[in-house]
Amino acid sequence: MEAHQVHFRLIPSQICGGFHKIAVGGPIITFKLPDIDASTSVNLDYGKGFTPIGNITTKFTGSYDGQSYYIDNLHISRPQGTEIGLFGYANFATVKNINLFQPNITGDIRVGSIVGELINSSGQFIGNHVYEGFVKGNTTTGGLVGRLGNNSHIHASSYTGTTTGYTSSQNFTGGGDPSKYRRNCR
Repeated sequence: MEAHQVHFRLIPSQICGGFHKIAVGGPIITFKLPDIDASTSVNLDYGKGFTPIGNITTKFTGSYDGQSYYIDNLHISRPQGTEIGLFGYANFATVKNINLFQPNITGDIRVGSIVGELINSSGQFIGNHVYEGFVKGNTTTGGLVGRLGNNSHIHASSYTGTTTGYTSSQNFTGGGDPSKYRRNCR
């Protein structure tokens, strides 16, 4: 299996099935990452699963290129949580080429499988795909992105699966301006 390089900050003590958690501070460490079986994420944080990367206080502002490798069976169960997804809150960030297979994501507000809230990322959310996803939230819930905020667009991305929410729920994104969805989305 061929691996690829990803540049981001690493907290060495928080590893789940080969998935290294990104930190906001500290030196940048380069390491290789193959496809990830994240099925053990269901056991993290007393059953709450994976902790989303970035939140309203500590936003993810970096760049992540998944290079089309797969993350299988990512589990997040935070029914009272806001900004829930692989990335909780991304601002001026690049998030591209991520493939999630059978993610199970539950939150309350701004819930998406890849990003809970995406702000100021025009042209930087591209080539992301979710297959057989399950996303559940109360408000602003979307298959790919919970809330698509200012100056953000979804490019060449797709979602298949179930999206459940009570207010403003859609397959691509649960909130934001529908004119921001590019026609090359599947």
